[in-house]
Amino acid sequence: MAGDTLTELLFLDTFKHQSAELTNVDVMRFPCGVLITEVRVIPPGIKAHTSLPDNRAFGETSPHSFQLELFFNNLTKPSSACFHRLGRSVTLCTFYLN
Repeated sequence: MAGDTLTELLFLDTFKHQSAELTNVDVMRFPCGVLITEVRVIPPGIKAHTSLPDNRAFGETSPHSFQLELFFNNLTKPSSACFHRLGRSVTLCTFYLN
């Protein structure tokens, strides 16, 4: 159908840091331009997706509470050497209560 978009997993990995007190920077690079419509931070022990093998399926987010800021390269300005902030900074807490 015209206008349908394919949603697929672009990146799955774990970034672990000892403390939320320090500024930590992690970078993800893709071989071509991508449109990211969703970012998920998976809490420890929570299954990320049913189709993943068990050795890759569970969240390992650490520390449990941290601030997340997302930045991107603007592909419409290829000569730009800086990142642009995506949205606003959010504080995440990955504890789930049963």
